[in-house]
Amino acid sequence: MNMKLEYLYILGWLCVCLLSSCSEKEDVQPLDLKDNYYEISEDASDPESLLRKEFEETLGIHLLFNDTLRKEYRGTDRYGNDVYFVQKVDFSYYLTSMSKQRYLFEYLDDIESQRAAVEFMKERILNMFSSKLYPYSLLLVKRIDAYQASLDGDQYELVDEDMDYIAGWNSMAVAFRDILNMSGEEKEEYAAVVLRQIVSNSISKVEDSEFEEFFSFAEGYYEQWSIFAPLNDIKTVGFLGSNPLMGTVRVWYSKEEDLASYVNVLLTMTEEEFMTENGSYPACVTKWNEMKRVLIDLGLKFD
Repeated sequence: MNMKLEYLYILGWLCVCLLSSCSEKEDVQPLDLKDNYYEISEDASDPESLLRKEFEETLGIHLLFNDTLRKEYRGTDRYGNDVYFVQKVDFSYYLTSMSKQRYLFEYLDDIESQRAAVEFMKERILNMFSSKLYPYSLLLVKRIDAYQASLDGDQYELVDEDMDYIAGWNSMAVAFRDILNMSGEEKEEYAAVVLRQIVSNSISKVEDSEFEEFFSFAEGYYEQWSIFAPLNDIKTVGFLGSNPLMGTVRVWYSKEEDLASYVNVLLTMTEEEFMTENGSYPACVTKWNEMKRVLIDLGLKFD
């Protein structure tokens, strides 16, 4: 028997053995699933754990104050140093891609700040959403910084610091800085900032076809210089603003800026206020209604 035939014979014999061994086990079980590391231990009774439990029971969202989900001791290395397996909430993972950005968090370490952050989220953010917009988990921290990996992945460079909000596949994180010293007005302003970012992130995942009518009014004007695409009144195409270039020359909004401007007014103005200013412009009225429809479909609640 030559070497090739001998190899095929052995390979075939191994396949038969494997198949027969599987058939002998009538009750084939999947690999054991790991514990849900987002869950709080049932017997935990410290103030932070009780706060997290109450939040989850009320809203169905896993509340976190630390991005480390588990830390398991695995022994020592050859130098005698302790070795741990660490699992963290991964904000670099999305359903369709992986980001090279990594995030560093400063935590809310005291229970008073944690409670204030939870109250802020409940009263000023989450009550604006239906459960459709709820994340699987919510990380509340003091500070968020973003680092970008080099091409070889050996080094990270700070690319965005003191961020307000980030989102991953199944989690979002919000930074609260010195929340205990925020005034009511500062909290209101910050809630508007966070809401805009959450909604804008959600809109970025909506199919362009949902905005076909919205964009139709300003087709041919997006990102054009005013001297080449003049408009006597920007509201005739539904623009709520524009960008200065030089002198009297303006650059008309991009599609992204157009969307963002309507997200902003829907979050900061009542319909009556908007219509008082813009109701005589059919394009503005239609774009308001179209954006409101999309936001409601996403899970935003309007009074």
